[in-house]
Amino acid sequence: MTLTITALLVYIGVLDWQHRRIPNLAVLLIAGLAWGSYFLWKPFDSTTVMINVLLAVLLTVPGYLRGIVGAGDVKLMLAIAPLWSSITLLQIFASGVLLTVCLLKLQAPLVASWRGVFAPSSHTDAKPVPPSHAGLPLGTAIALGAALHLLTGEYLLSLLDVTN
Repeated sequence: MTLTITALLVYIGVLDWQHRRIPNLAVLLIAGLAWGSYFLWKPFDSTTVMINVLLAVLLTVPGYLRGIVGAGDVKLMLAIAPLWSSITLLQIFASGVLLTVCLLKLQAPLVASWRGVFAPSSHTDAKPVPPSHAGLPLGTAIALGAALHLLTGEYLLSLLDVTN
């Protein structure tokens, strides 16, 4: 199941990076797997999951209301809420945002030499950048942070843990 969720997260991350769109079906599949695994194995108590849902809402809904992020970003964050503890969910969000910001900073030199291979499609010379495609692709950040966590396990995010 971890491999399936990771593959879906990578798919979502790439699509959000290129088109600033997150397919509802992919989010629904992740939500089904995540919430299904929670109800089957109960890795956390219900209080932790409710805190995670609250964190997901607090991290994404204000941006949605201001038009900075899309509904897909909100849905993705809610979909992954039952997978981890609250601190890990925050670490996933933070590490994903930091890595995505780094990728956005690195993309300018890559666009010049690779013509859109690594850049979001909205940033190529072929068409102007619509306002909805400007800024941070939060879905990519969430997907990147979660996929890295799933691929590397606890090690990478334990390095970011400030409680140790």
